[in-house]
Formats: sequence, C-alpha cells, structure tokens
Amino acid sequence: QLFSFWNLLPSYISESKLKTFTYKLSKMYNNNPYHNIIHACDVLQTTHIILKEGDFLSKAILNREDVFAILIAAMIHDIKHPGVSNNYLISSCNKLALKYNNISPLENMHLYEGIKLINTLCLFETIDENKKEIIKKRMIKMILGTDGTQHEKVINAVKCNIDEIIKSNNTIQGDKLLKEYLNSSANI
Repeated sequence: QLFSFWNLLPSYISESKLKTFTYKLSKMYNNNPYHNIIHACDVLQTTHIILKEGDFLSKAILNREDVFAILIAAMIHDIKHPGVSNNYLISSCNKLALKYNNISPLENMHLYEGIKLINTLCLFETIDENKKEIIKKRMIKMILGTDGTQHEKVINAVKCNIDEIIKSNNTIQGDKLLKEYLNSSANI
C-alpha cells in the first residue's frame, strides 16, 4: 500500500512485480537478531512516515523518482546481512571485505544482491532508461550512506547545512544531503 500511497503503481512498478519482488526479497534476508526482514520493514515504514510527515513531495523537495528510489533502497538496504559488522569482516579478512577492498563491504554486498534481484525480475521495466539510471544512482548513494562510518558524516553535513536546505528549496547540495539523511535516519 505504500507504493499506492505515493502513486507509484503502475507507472513505476506493477503490483504483480512488487509482490514478487517483496516475496523474493523476504527470503533473501537472513534470520539474525537485528538485520532481518522485520528490520527492513521497520526501516521502510519509518521512511514512509518521514516522507509523509515532511511533505517532501508536495513541497517539490523530492519527486516521484526520489520517493521510489528511497522506498526500494529501504527495502534492500540490509539484504543478506550476515549479522556482523564491517569492522569484523575487515579485521577477520573475510572474503566480502577482500572483494570490496575493505570499503563498506556489507553495504556494497547489499547493493550487489539487491540490484541483481531487481535486474533478474526486470523490476524497473516500466521506467525509461534515463530515469532508471537516476533511480539506481540514488539507491547506491543511499545504501552506501547506511555504513555507520558514513552515517555520522551525513548527519553532521545536514546539521551544518540545515538552514540552507530549508531556505533553498532544492539546491543540488541541499537535495543530496536531504536524500542521504532520510535514508540514514530511517535506518537508526
């Protein structure tokens, strides 16, 4: 119903594709104490509430591509999480840390697995190529921003620029910070 609320069905995704995606995604979350499907649903719901209460769409701060990217990113942001931290993966020389050169190995893996699922299901088939690339780029920035080492940088950048973000109504810098902040804050 969140996708209907934001008027994303069927122009961005069909209801049947969304159901298939949601089902397959739920099976890809591991059953660990925190980073599980319940956490993903919580982040998705929290993101929805922040977007709704902030009235970002009607204020033209965000557009429908932004909202779509934010919601999908919230859904896939911890896919296949093994239940350990990036620091643990790096210090134990885990294959994920090696694969991603010790740079946000979990977040890079979440992105890889999520985008692989999206591509396998042709989830974005109703979206034109230009918008599709914009959505993927936004999802990448948002999910990489969920790395704890990046979270503090995003929060501090928003704190330092909050007046500019409010006054400017959609400057490139304010727009970028707001999108990263929305995803980071919903993930806490």
